[in-house]
Amino acid sequence: MQDDDVMEVAELDRENLSCWAILHFEQQLRANHSFQFIARLKSTGQLCGFICGQLVAGEAEIHKIAVSKKNRRQAIGTALMLHTLQYLKAHASKSCFLELRGSNLPGTYLYKTFNFQQIAVRKKYYSSPVEDAIVMQLRMGS
Repeated sequence: MQDDDVMEVAELDRENLSCWAILHFEQQLRANHSFQFIARLKSTGQLCGFICGQLVAGEAEIHKIAVSKKNRRQAIGTALMLHTLQYLKAHASKSCFLELRGSNLPGTYLYKTFNFQQIAVRKKYYSSPVEDAIVMQLRMGS
């Protein structure tokens, strides 16, 4: 992700319940130890997904991943996760954490496909609507 992508990424993110403001994406781009990747359709160049997170002292955290509604179920989320996990392994990450809404069954399925394990529940963590957060971890080795 680059500065020129931020408006487009923020627009795609508005399709989700817990969307970020444009400023948050701009800050993410400039944050130490952060990573961001985008996916574009080969045929049109249209943005179809993104992932953001950070890697500090061998521990990674995925802050946000999203795929546009019209491009879901086309393995774009899988491709973003594969790319991110390859990046994290190349940068000596030992583990990766993330959290998601308890109702996000497609996300849960995606993460379990990559061997993420549920390690905690944060009760009533999300608002609009109020919902628990599921905390997951992937141990990536030493």
